[in-house]
Amino acid sequence: MPKTFIVALAFGLPVFGILSLIGWCSLGDYHHWFFDPLAERGKFEPHAKRYQTIATLIVTLSAASVAFLANFLVNIPADKQLRSPYSLKLEAVAPQAMSFFASASYLRSFL
Repeated sequence: MPKTFIVALAFGLPVFGILSLIGWCSLGDYHHWFFDPLAERGKFEPHAKRYQTIATLIVTLSAASVAFLANFLVNIPADKQLRSPYSLKLEAVAPQAMSFFASASYLRSFL
């Protein structure tokens, strides 16, 4: 797992840097972006509302996933002989998944 993370980081950071540099250089003398189409004021609001709605949907799905996993973990039998391989795998990844979903909800609070 750490090796995969290091490889992803080693390739991801340079790609992000190159794409950011290309984007920055393509701006020319302006060095800023207009979020409004054709630089008209007030046109960005419908787009912002759509993105906020999508973010709200993602937070809702994250909360539902955390609730599902918590309910699953509470209701599993203690005897591993009675459980399916699926439940054992789900129990193993539940902490990571719940952490990810919780961090996504936490980061959404800053938007």
